[in-house]
Amino acid sequence: MTRGTHLTGVAIMIIATALALAGAVILSQDDSDAAAPEICSVYLHHAPDGEPVSTIEVVKGNFVADTTDFYPMMIDGKYFIGWYTDKDLTKRFSIDTAINEDTHLYAKTMDLATQYALTLCNGSNIIDVIVVEKNAKAPTLPTPFKDGYKFKGWYHQIPETDPETGVSQYVQFKNGSIVDNNYNLYAGWEKGLSLDGLFGISAIVWVLLIAAVLIIIAAAYLEMPRLIGASIALVVLAFAIHFGFVDSLLDKIRGP
Repeated sequence: MTRGTHLTGVAIMIIATALALAGAVILSQDDSDAAAPEICSVYLHHAPDGEPVSTIEVVKGNFVADTTDFYPMMIDGKYFIGWYTDKDLTKRFSIDTAINEDTHLYAKTMDLATQYALTLCNGSNIIDVIVVEKNAKAPTLPTPFKDGYKFKGWYHQIPETDPETGVSQYVQFKNGSIVDNNYNLYAGWEKGLSLDGLFGISAIVWVLLIAAVLIIIAAAYLEMPRLIGASIALVVLAFAIHFGFVDSLLDKIRGP
């Protein structure tokens, strides 16, 4: 073997070794990058407009741990009801929700001395908890939606027995009833198609909106632009019903 051939072999070995080491470094970096999980922060607010009182770090795609720190009994002297994802406290957070981004949660509480709770359930799942002043009238409760079913109403947890017939049946809770205790209310369903509750909109509001659209089509077809005013009136009425303005007006008319 000549000296030149020997040097060439050594150079090739050195280059091969360098490439192997470089590949190992790159692979180790890739492994370390893959092993480093993305962390999301869950900010807990005791008041809708307050600063977060604590922060929980969760690996992206995982769930918040069900601990007493996350579910305290009391907050600032009031009974803790649950966490909500919006400041208006209308969208209840579920412990089964995977955390995929930084999330702000707001506490809903109630004063046990002056308030009662209406816990709305769909089967074993809590949809929402409505807080009402003691012995006040219940507000209009939300209408849930279930594909392939019609919503019948909210029913008390324990059936009542008719003293005359001896028949036990679940009693429906009516909007505007006097709230004289804490109640668990369960959604009643029957098979059938219904618009009621679709996208959180009641059947009467759907009817008004559909009628408004039909009037607009008729106005265009018949070339009667004056009909547009009727469609606008229907839309305004639909919004007034949906956002509770009509119920508030009727309550004022009926009086205490």
